[in-house]
Amino acid sequence: MSVSTSSSDIPPTRARRSHILFVLEYFYPRLGGVETLFGALTSALAAEGARVTVLTSSVPGAPSREMSHGVEIFRVATPRFASRYLFTFLSLPRAVALARRADLIHTSMYTAAFPAWLASRLWRIPAVITVHEVFGRHWHVLPGMGFWAALVARLLERIILRLPFQRVVCDSEFTREQLLASTSVNPQLASVCYPAVDYDFWNRTHFQARALKGELKLADGTFLFLFFGRPGVTKGVKFLLEAVDELKDSRSTFHLLLLLGSHPPSEYRRVLRTIRRLALQPWITIQSPVARQALPSYLLAADCVVVPSLSEGFGYSAIEAASLGCPLIATRGNSLEEVVGDYATMCAPGDSKALAEAMKTAMTQGTRALSPPVKRFTLARHLESLLAVYRAFLDNDSR
Repeated sequence: MSVSTSSSDIPPTRARRSHILFVLEYFYPRLGGVETLFGALTSALAAEGARVTVLTSSVPGAPSREMSHGVEIFRVATPRFASRYLFTFLSLPRAVALARRADLIHTSMYTAAFPAWLASRLWRIPAVITVHEVFGRHWHVLPGMGFWAALVARLLERIILRLPFQRVVCDSEFTREQLLASTSVNPQLASVCYPAVDYDFWNRTHFQARALKGELKLADGTFLFLFFGRPGVTKGVKFLLEAVDELKDSRSTFHLLLLLGSHPPSEYRRVLRTIRRLALQPWITIQSPVARQALPSYLLAADCVVVPSLSEGFGYSAIEAASLGCPLIATRGNSLEEVVGDYATMCAPGDSKALAEAMKTAMTQGTRALSPPVKRFTLARHLESLLAVYRAFLDNDSR
């Protein structure tokens, strides 16, 4: 959650002395793009004098209430089974209680949206929602999503996007386009606020490449691919495994390291089953995710980072790898083209043969340290665009 900013970064607004309540299904110390986004935002707002409260789901080992970087965090006890869905109901009493003294509520897709909206309605408080991705009918073509699961997910998405939030914030132009194409949201109420990237941290000069090939006992000349993140249905891990299956009979000497989270458990188990079914054990190593401070040394040790997502609302993994100057393979047709541009080698999403060809090309062309993309997504830029949204409500003293 560490960020750095200064008073000059924050446009004048009553946000500095306001109480902002964030209702989020996941938050620190969980790891992920959404957690990174709101961790940076909430601590930056608190550093500038706003009172910031976060209501989120419980995390094993984390207290039910704590202060972190000036942010007061309340964690609702949620069982591990279907925790994100049960959070919708279990968080309602606390959301209503905390909202009573708030000036603004900010929430996020998916299951935190309803308690945040209901609390805002009860106390007549303006509410803003951040939309990371919109799938619409595409829920039914995501791998691993059965008919009923896809139907429920699509219905949940439609219900949330029809709730009358005062403003909708999108992580990228791609997400905003998907939102407007799938819903009747007023375009004037939908803004793009690119999340912030900590470029001071993701700087290759601050880290040394880890001796990964030696640790993995790989033969000399082995080309090392790396994937890091969750095995969610949109992350494309299934197609990455199928691409490895395409390549395993080639003469190329390569290995894939998966720094793979275990959530959601069903998708993690699916990855393990696929590796066994395709007999990919000699070409793949799975390790648990590493701490943020250690991650750059892993990325720098790889010959190529692969981000095979079927869809991305922003794409932290790709931007972080690119900021380090790592060779990168990513997918087109989503926000990755928007945020990393021509930096990455692009291939079609959900196409294991195309991904295998891109990986083969990376092996034959060799690797080198690249210049990071020119386009930058700074904390100052994120705060400026988001506080422009807040200002319409926080500068209004009529409440």
